[in-house]
Amino acid sequence: MAIASLLFAILKIAMGRCVAAILLFVLSAFGAEKRPIMLLMQFEQDHSEASITAMKREFAAIMKAAGLSFDYKLRSELTEFDAPPEIVLVKFKGQCRMKLLPELFDERGPFATTQMLDGQMQPFSEVACDRVRVSVKSSMTSDQLRDGDTVLGKALGRVLAHEVYHVLSKSPHHGTGGVARKALTSSELTADRLRFDPKDIERMYSLP
Repeated sequence: MAIASLLFAILKIAMGRCVAAILLFVLSAFGAEKRPIMLLMQFEQDHSEASITAMKREFAAIMKAAGLSFDYKLRSELTEFDAPPEIVLVKFKGQCRMKLLPELFDERGPFATTQMLDGQMQPFSEVACDRVRVSVKSSMTSDQLRDGDTVLGKALGRVLAHEVYHVLSKSPHHGTGGVARKALTSSELTADRLRFDPKDIERMYSLP
């Protein structure tokens, strides 16, 4: 990350805000997109393979656009031989699958949270699958409902990317748009495309 930060500083001096347009090319040349980060997943309750597959696909697409790549592993599969430089542990609470029947559930509250200790962001996040499911279900079309687990998975991928942004930027502050904005609406979670703003990508690379 020191190389990436130095490149950012040099490019910003030379090209001003245009740095974002060539960021991915420069980081790719130095292999920054291969930074080994392991995403450890722990599921509290039931989940569907379709929703988790869609979640990984959306999360990977968002992070690839930011020049980052991840390995995925269940927490129960972690062994003493696994020693990646960075680990982000994510606990998925509730049921990460779509339900077609009406639900009596209060979706108010955050979709996800990341722990803080002494003012510092920690690599431990929780995703509230039930809240995400009920929220996105309210704005899904009939076509989306027929493929509910996939749509839910895409929403979970965006919520996950939002929390990982906090972990990597080491900051509780939000962006002004895109995935990192303070509150994502149900329509944003199910929209065709949602990515990071360039300046939020910079925060993930430029902070120590």
